Amino acid sequence: MISPDLWRDVREEARSAIRPPLEMKILGSDIDAQAIEYAQFHARKAGVADDILFEQKDFRDLADDRKYGCIICNPPYGDRIGEHEQYRPLYASMPGILANLPTWSFYIYTSWNDFEDLIGQKAVRRRKLFNSRIECTYFQFPGPKPPRFRDESGESDQRTESASEEESASPKDVQKEIPADPLPIAPVFTGLDDYSKYQIEEFGKCLKNRIHHLRRYPKRGITCYRLYDRDFPEVPLAIDLFEGEYLHLAEYERPDERSVAAHRLWLDKITERAGEILEIAPENIFLKRRTRQRGESQYEKLGQTGRIITAKEGGLLFQCNMSDYLDVGLFLDHRLTRDMVRKESKGKRFLNLFSYTGSFSCYAADGGAASTVSVDLSPNYLDWARANMEMNGFYDRDNPYHAEHKYIKADTMRFLQSIPERGKRGIDRSFGLDRSDFDLCVCDPPTFSNSKSTMSDWDVQRSHVDLLRLLATRMVPGGVLYFSNNFRRFKLDEERLSDLYQIREISARTVPEEYRNKRIHRCWRMIVQH
Repeated sequence: MISPDLWRDVREEARSAIRPPLEMKILGSDIDAQAIEYAQFHARKAGVADDILFEQKDFRDLADDRKYGCIICNPPYGDRIGEHEQYRPLYASMPGILANLPTWSFYIYTSWNDFEDLIGQKAVRRRKLFNSRIECTYFQFPGPKPPRFRDESGESDQRTESASEEESASPKDVQKEIPADPLPIAPVFTGLDDYSKYQIEEFGKCLKNRIHHLRRYPKRGITCYRLYDRDFPEVPLAIDLFEGEYLHLAEYERPDERSVAAHRLWLDKITERAGEILEIAPENIFLKRRTRQRGESQYEKLGQTGRIITAKEGGLLFQCNMSDYLDVGLFLDHRLTRDMVRKESKGKRFLNLFSYTGSFSCYAADGGAASTVSVDLSPNYLDWARANMEMNGFYDRDNPYHAEHKYIKADTMRFLQSIPERGKRGIDRSFGLDRSDFDLCVCDPPTFSNSKSTMSDWDVQRSHVDLLRLLATRMVPGGVLYFSNNFRRFKLDEERLSDLYQIREISARTVPEEYRNKRIHRCWRMIVQH
């Protein structure tokens, strides 16, 4: 039994704790109209509907004129609604959008454990919480506080610019106000400085010049090419244009001292500018970051979006995956090399080592090769090669084991060691080849590989002599080998190969003219001597 006096005291205490209505309304937004309806319903039930203004709005349109404020954000996770990867661009865009409110604080609640890595900035504080059964983190990014002022007596008072006119105009309250915190506090997410804006403007001018310079390419039947190749050094991008409708941008290592978040904003603006100039829809622009290979790192699959387009080159068709890999499946810098192979492939037994997606095999088949053998360690790339061959009519759907075109999953060195030497007969048990007297070969190895499927790591500088000496015994005298790689510091050991090959470097003829980087690859034409 509760006494009436205690009950009365508790009620009075509760009434005295009720706060007056907010001077400024809380703003709530969501891109989903139904979500807004639910939010309004719950606000009415809680009795706070008059304190909150809800609106349907895209996060990208976030803006506010007030100097100080606080954003609390609970973005979609992809755990229950939609796919996880589809929201990655939304999270990545946050630093650039929040930079528009430099003196605000931000609190973001999400299940994404890699959120800080994705936005390129560490939170000041983190708190683990659960949203239903989903473990989440409340990431806290407190921004600058409103300035404090002190009067002549030294007493301080925290005021904001939103103080009422009556307060500031009262003669009694007029004081000599001196900022108590004279040093500015850096915003949570920095925007673009003037020099960054200058870089974007100069990049745009350079890109327009490149478009004008290469304007005749489509008339010559060249619809996939390098449009921009670090032509303005302060914007180190490689930009490839596909069919006039798709842009593929690869960023080289960062050229500046910006924070990761600020750099991402700069890069977003660069990408946006390129799309505007070329009138390409944002969904058809694909940006990736290319870093110099070090240690045991290799290029890995980047995603699972699977944006596949059909690219045309030299009268042939090729599938290109614009979204999931650093390289899309067609190395544009070898456009001229592929045409050379086609011109001398008629009636030849063609071997494609490190075949990737089979583009050289397609050209050889189109040139009338008697047979093609494509060798790669990746089953995905071999399936891709089959698809490219089939698209161009070089694959028999009813007979996948057609003798004219073979696709062999193997380590290149093991493959060469397993097949018969030139002039010897006998079917090797591993790959089903009864002869290995190849007339024409393309060998375009990676700089290195550390696949778990091989006994030892591949290093092109260390291993190329052993590879090429072994290959010479599997080709006919007079057979032609195109050997290429893109390791900048590569040195071909001609002294140890000159007894087997006539060697001539042809890189000046194989790198297309639109490439500013003339060392995008190096290529040699080698003729087997005996």
